[in-house]
Amino acid sequence: MSDKEYSSPPAIHVREYGKVVVLVVEGELFLGNIKGLEIVWDEQIEKKPEVIALNCGGITFMDSSAIGSLVKFHNQAGRIGIQLVCIDLTPSLMKIFVAAKLDKIFTIVSEQEFKEKYPA
Repeated sequence: MSDKEYSSPPAIHVREYGKVVVLVVEGELFLGNIKGLEIVWDEQIEKKPEVIALNCGGITFMDSSAIGSLVKFHNQAGRIGIQLVCIDLTPSLMKIFVAAKLDKIFTIVSEQEFKEKYPA
């Protein structure tokens, strides 16, 4: 298992074990800082994991550009056979996902459900 920390906003902590990568995202995601998450995403895609999970419990705000990036991640993951899972959406993020109908295309689970399915 390896851990890597990225300090530019938003804070992104990467946990890897086996063929699973968990991106723990904290802070705000918006046009001015989404590039950091996109860079981390691209680095992880290169490793060809079976699963990439976005732990969203620490996201305090998300604008439409961040939503667009998540949709891009979902589409890219699907094309190359990687399962994308969103973990621990806050109630406010869940409202955004429902309003944008993202809850219909993303796999959304609690952290406990994820740990049961993909134990470290």
